[in-house]
Amino acid sequence: MAMHAGNFGVVEPAESAPTKEAEPQGRSGPCEKLPDEYSWLEGGQNYVVCVFYTEDYLQYVLDLKRSLERNSVNHFLKLYEKRDSWEATTRIKPHFLLECLSRFPQLGVLYVDADFFSSRFEEVGDQSG
Repeated sequence: MAMHAGNFGVVEPAESAPTKEAEPQGRSGPCEKLPDEYSWLEGGQNYVVCVFYTEDYLQYVLDLKRSLERNSVNHFLKLYEKRDSWEATTRIKPHFLLECLSRFPQLGVLYVDADFFSSRFEEVGDQSG
Protein backbone atom coordinates (compact mmCIF):
# COMPACT_ATOMS: atom_id res chain seq x y z
CA MET A 1 0.00 0.00 0.00
CA ALA A 2 1.47 3.33 -1.01
CA MET A 3 0.71 6.38 1.04
CA HIS A 4 1.31 9.83 -0.32
CA ALA A 5 1.76 12.70 2.09
CA GLY A 6 0.94 16.24 1.13
CA ASN A 7 3.48 18.99 0.73
CA PHE A 8 4.93 20.30 3.95
CA GLY A 9 6.13 23.87 3.80
CA VAL A 10 9.14 25.30 5.53
CA VAL A 11 8.40 28.05 8.01
CA GLU A 12 10.34 31.15 7.03
CA PRO A 13 12.36 32.81 9.81
CA ALA A 14 11.13 36.10 11.21
CA GLU A 15 12.66 39.11 9.49
CA SER A 16 14.56 40.11 12.62
CA ALA A 17 16.09 36.65 13.05
CA PRO A 18 19.52 36.06 11.57
CA THR A 19 19.36 33.94 8.45
CA LYS A 20 21.47 30.91 7.73
CA GLU A 21 21.62 28.44 4.88
CA ALA A 22 18.48 26.32 4.93
CA GLU A 23 18.84 22.68 5.90
CA PRO A 24 16.87 20.05 4.01
CA GLN A 25 13.50 19.69 5.66
CA GLY A 26 11.41 16.57 6.05
CA ARG A 27 8.14 15.73 7.66
CA SER A 28 9.75 15.82 11.08
CA GLY A 29 12.35 18.57 10.76
CA PRO A 30 15.91 18.64 9.36
CA CYS A 31 16.91 15.53 7.41
CA GLU A 32 19.93 13.37 7.93
CA LYS A 33 22.02 12.59 4.87
CA LEU A 34 22.73 9.38 3.01
CA PRO A 35 25.58 8.55 0.65
CA ASP A 36 24.60 8.74 -3.04
CA GLU A 37 24.33 4.94 -3.01
CA TYR A 38 23.41 2.92 0.06
CA SER A 39 22.88 -0.81 0.33
CA TRP A 40 22.06 -3.09 3.25
CA LEU A 41 22.03 -6.82 2.43
CA GLU A 42 21.99 -8.48 5.84
CA GLY A 43 18.30 -9.42 5.84
CA GLY A 44 18.80 -12.87 4.38
CA GLN A 45 15.96 -12.59 1.82
CA ASN A 46 16.34 -13.80 -1.76
CA TYR A 47 15.32 -10.33 -2.97
CA VAL A 48 16.41 -6.73 -2.52
CA VAL A 49 14.09 -3.71 -2.32
CA CYS A 50 15.43 -1.10 -4.75
CA VAL A 51 14.59 2.60 -4.61
CA PHE A 52 15.86 5.57 -6.57
CA TYR A 53 15.10 9.06 -5.38
CA THR A 54 15.86 12.74 -5.84
CA GLU A 55 16.91 15.13 -3.07
CA ASP A 56 13.34 16.35 -2.50
CA TYR A 57 12.31 12.78 -1.54
CA LEU A 58 15.12 12.31 0.99
CA GLN A 59 12.89 12.32 4.07
CA TYR A 60 10.60 9.68 2.55
CA VAL A 61 13.62 7.52 1.75
CA LEU A 62 14.99 7.91 5.28
CA ASP A 63 11.62 6.81 6.70
CA LEU A 64 11.56 3.87 4.28
CA LYS A 65 15.16 2.95 5.18
CA ARG A 66 14.30 2.90 8.89
CA SER A 67 11.29 0.67 8.20
CA LEU A 68 13.29 -1.71 6.01
CA GLU A 69 16.09 -2.02 8.54
CA ARG A 70 13.67 -2.38 11.47
CA ASN A 71 12.15 -5.34 9.58
CA SER A 72 15.59 -6.64 8.45
CA VAL A 73 14.81 -6.35 4.72
CA ASN A 74 17.59 -6.12 2.11
CA HIS A 75 17.60 -2.79 0.29
CA PHE A 76 19.49 -0.58 -2.15
CA LEU A 77 18.90 3.19 -2.33
CA LYS A 78 20.34 5.48 -4.98
CA LEU A 79 20.20 9.26 -5.30
CA TYR A 80 19.77 10.81 -8.74
CA GLU A 81 19.79 14.44 -9.78
CA LYS A 82 16.30 15.73 -10.46
CA ARG A 83 15.55 16.13 -14.17
CA ASP A 84 13.79 19.06 -15.85
CA SER A 85 10.32 17.55 -15.40
CA TRP A 86 8.53 14.86 -13.42
CA GLU A 87 8.17 12.80 -16.59
CA ALA A 88 11.90 13.04 -17.34
CA THR A 89 12.68 11.97 -13.77
CA THR A 90 10.41 8.93 -14.07
CA ARG A 91 12.36 7.86 -17.16
CA ILE A 92 15.27 7.06 -14.84
CA LYS A 93 13.37 3.98 -13.65
CA PRO A 94 14.21 1.48 -16.46
CA HIS A 95 17.90 2.40 -16.32
CA PHE A 96 17.89 2.05 -12.54
CA LEU A 97 16.15 -1.34 -12.74
CA LEU A 98 18.72 -2.62 -15.23
CA GLU A 99 21.47 -1.46 -12.89
CA CYS A 100 19.83 -3.29 -9.98
CA LEU A 101 19.41 -6.51 -11.98
CA SER A 102 23.09 -6.34 -12.96
CA ARG A 103 24.29 -5.39 -9.49
CA PHE A 104 22.30 -8.10 -7.67
CA PRO A 105 22.14 -11.05 -10.12
CA GLN A 106 21.70 -13.55 -7.28
CA LEU A 107 18.66 -11.70 -5.87
CA GLY A 108 15.19 -10.84 -7.07
CA VAL A 109 14.58 -7.11 -7.42
CA LEU A 110 11.54 -5.52 -5.79
CA TYR A 111 11.21 -1.91 -6.97
CA VAL A 112 9.22 0.54 -4.84
CA ASP A 113 8.74 4.28 -5.21
CA ALA A 114 10.64 6.53 -2.83
CA ASP A 115 7.44 7.58 -1.05
CA PHE A 116 6.28 3.97 -0.54
CA PHE A 117 5.51 3.09 3.05
CA SER A 118 4.67 -0.20 4.66
CA SER A 119 4.94 -1.22 8.26
CA ARG A 120 4.36 -4.84 7.19
CA PHE A 121 7.41 -5.84 5.15
CA GLU A 122 7.56 -9.15 6.98
CA GLU A 123 4.44 -10.21 5.00
CA VAL A 124 6.37 -10.00 1.72
CA GLY A 125 8.28 -13.02 2.96
CA ASP A 126 10.71 -15.26 1.16
CA GLN A 127 9.46 -15.76 -2.39
CA SER A 128 11.87 -18.58 -3.26
CA GLY A 129 9.13 -20.86 -4.56
